Amino acid sequence: ASSKEYWGVGGRASFGHRYSPVSAWRVNLTGYENSINNRHYARGMVGADYMMDLTTLGKGYDTDHAVRLRALVGLDLGADYKQMGKPHFISETHVGGQLCVRLSPRLELYVEPQAAYVMGGGHKMRRERLEGRGYLGLNYAIHSREGKTSRDIDPEHKHFVSFGIGTGAHTGTV
Repeated sequence: ASSKEYWGVGGRASFGHRYSPVSAWRVNLTGYENSINNRHYARGMVGADYMMDLTTLGKGYDTDHAVRLRALVGLDLGADYKQMGKPHFISETHVGGQLCVRLSPRLELYVEPQAAYVMGGGHKMRRERLEGRGYLGLNYAIHSREGKTSRDIDPEHKHFVSFGIGTGAHTGTV
């Protein structure tokens, strides 16, 4: 297998909820695509992540942090498909971080590296494998209609949406 077969393109759309200045959860729809042995390979997954704001933990709560660092851990479930084959159940656990730069009170640009342990799938020689991936994306805070002042919820708006694109690489058999 050539080294390019270990690389693919992915995308993720998420909806999240911050339940404290330090903690949040998000649910994700994730897709991934590449070519293995000149055959199309795709993966679709639904998952959830727990996120912790390390900047708030280390420096205290402040609505004016221009840069934030978050840690995350999550689980995804879904299916993969290889051309001329049938879909197979796949799951993964992952850990990672998010380095965010605040562009406005509601918008952040982020870089998110992750390490994942993938289980299952249709590749007999690759049923369990490690993957590294990275996303570049945007977090957008949704306006809260709870009657609070903007200072009470900014930048920790209760709900947020996130869109990211990225690339990933996986090892061979673990």
